[in-house]
Amino acid sequence: MCDCQAPCSGDGTLRKSPDLWSRWHPNAGLSCHRLQRSILKRTATLVKVGGVIVYSTCALNPIEDEAVVGSVVAASEGALELGEWKEAPKGLKYEKGVSSWKVKSGGRCFGKQ
Repeated sequence: MCDCQAPCSGDGTLRKSPDLWSRWHPNAGLSCHRLQRSILKRTATLVKVGGVIVYSTCALNPIEDEAVVGSVVAASEGALELGEWKEAPKGLKYEKGVSSWKVKSGGRCFGKQ
Protein backbone atom coordinates (compact mmCIF):
# COMPACT_ATOMS: atom_id res chain seq x y z
CA MET A 1 0.00 0.00 0.00
CA CYS A 2 1.22 3.50 -0.85
CA ASP A 3 -0.13 6.47 1.07
CA CYS A 4 -0.15 9.59 -1.13
CA GLN A 5 -0.65 12.68 1.03
CA ALA A 6 -0.58 15.58 -1.40
CA PRO A 7 -0.12 19.25 -0.49
CA CYS A 8 -3.37 21.19 -0.78
CA SER A 9 -5.16 24.49 -0.28
CA GLY A 10 -6.01 23.46 3.29
CA ASP A 11 -9.67 24.46 3.06
CA GLY A 12 -10.54 21.44 5.18
CA THR A 13 -8.92 23.18 8.14
CA LEU A 14 -11.02 26.36 7.93
CA ARG A 15 -13.09 25.40 10.97
CA LYS A 16 -10.02 25.28 13.22
CA SER A 17 -8.05 28.07 11.49
CA PRO A 18 -10.48 30.97 11.03
CA ASP A 19 -7.68 33.24 9.77
CA LEU A 20 -7.66 31.21 6.54
CA TRP A 21 -11.07 32.65 5.60
CA SER A 22 -9.45 35.96 4.63
CA ARG A 23 -7.37 34.16 1.96
CA TRP A 24 -9.91 31.52 0.90
CA HIS A 25 -11.47 31.55 -2.56
CA PRO A 26 -13.71 28.91 -4.21
CA ASN A 27 -11.15 28.43 -6.99
CA ALA A 28 -8.17 28.03 -4.62
CA GLY A 29 -7.95 24.31 -5.31
CA LEU A 30 -7.22 24.91 -8.99
CA SER A 31 -3.73 26.15 -8.11
CA CYS A 32 -2.90 22.80 -6.47
CA HIS A 33 -4.53 20.47 -8.99
CA ARG A 34 -1.60 20.08 -11.41
CA LEU A 35 0.96 19.37 -8.66
CA GLN A 36 -1.41 16.91 -6.96
CA ARG A 37 -1.91 15.03 -10.24
CA SER A 38 1.86 14.88 -10.75
CA ILE A 39 2.43 13.49 -7.25
CA LEU A 40 -0.32 10.89 -7.63
CA LYS A 41 1.01 9.80 -11.04
CA ARG A 42 4.48 9.37 -9.50
CA THR A 43 2.98 7.38 -6.61
CA ALA A 44 1.34 5.06 -9.14
CA THR A 45 4.78 4.15 -10.48
CA LEU A 46 5.88 3.08 -7.00
CA VAL A 47 3.03 0.74 -6.07
CA LYS A 48 3.24 -2.94 -7.00
CA VAL A 49 0.81 -4.40 -9.55
CA GLY A 50 -2.34 -5.27 -7.62
CA GLY A 51 -1.36 -2.88 -4.82
CA VAL A 52 -3.37 -0.08 -3.27
CA ILE A 53 -2.85 3.69 -3.31
CA VAL A 54 -4.62 5.77 -0.68
CA TYR A 55 -4.78 9.40 -1.85
CA SER A 56 -5.53 12.04 0.76
CA THR A 57 -5.47 15.78 1.36
CA CYS A 58 -6.92 18.00 4.06
CA ALA A 59 -8.94 19.80 1.37
CA LEU A 60 -12.70 19.58 1.00
CA ASN A 61 -12.69 20.83 -2.58
CA PRO A 62 -13.32 17.97 -5.04
CA ILE A 63 -10.98 19.68 -7.54
CA GLU A 64 -8.18 18.61 -5.18
CA ASP A 65 -9.55 15.17 -4.42
CA GLU A 66 -12.08 13.41 -6.67
CA ALA A 67 -10.99 15.36 -9.78
CA VAL A 68 -7.32 14.53 -9.20
CA VAL A 69 -7.99 10.83 -8.69
CA GLY A 70 -10.53 10.65 -11.52
CA SER A 71 -8.24 12.31 -14.05
CA VAL A 72 -5.23 10.15 -13.15
CA VAL A 73 -7.29 6.95 -13.31
CA ALA A 74 -8.80 7.99 -16.66
CA ALA A 75 -5.36 8.80 -18.10
CA SER A 76 -3.91 5.46 -16.95
CA GLU A 77 -5.66 3.60 -19.80
CA GLY A 78 -6.82 0.82 -17.50
CA ALA A 79 -3.61 0.45 -15.48
CA LEU A 80 -5.34 1.99 -12.45
CA GLU A 81 -8.86 1.47 -11.20
CA LEU A 82 -10.97 2.78 -8.37
CA GLY A 83 -11.70 0.27 -5.68
CA GLU A 84 -14.19 -0.07 -2.89
CA TRP A 85 -13.23 -1.08 0.60
CA LYS A 86 -14.35 -4.65 1.22
CA GLU A 87 -13.68 -3.86 4.83
CA ALA A 88 -12.28 -0.51 5.93
CA PRO A 89 -9.17 -0.61 8.09
CA LYS A 90 -10.11 -0.61 11.77
CA GLY A 91 -10.80 2.89 13.06
CA LEU A 92 -10.91 4.54 9.62
CA LYS A 93 -13.88 6.85 9.15
CA TYR A 94 -14.72 7.80 5.58
CA GLU A 95 -17.58 8.82 3.31
CA LYS A 96 -18.18 8.33 -0.39
CA GLY A 97 -17.12 11.31 -2.51
CA VAL A 98 -19.44 13.91 -3.98
CA SER A 99 -20.75 13.45 -7.52
CA SER A 100 -20.77 17.10 -8.64
CA TRP A 101 -19.07 20.39 -7.81
CA LYS A 102 -19.28 23.37 -10.15
CA VAL A 103 -16.16 25.51 -10.43
CA LYS A 104 -16.33 28.54 -12.64
CA SER A 105 -13.09 29.26 -14.48
CA GLY A 106 -12.82 31.66 -17.38
CA GLY A 107 -16.57 31.58 -17.97
CA ARG A 108 -16.73 27.77 -18.10
CA CYS A 109 -18.09 25.45 -15.45
CA PHE A 110 -16.28 22.22 -14.73
CA GLY A 111 -18.06 19.28 -13.19
CA LYS A 112 -21.05 17.11 -13.81
CA GLN A 113 -23.98 19.29 -14.91
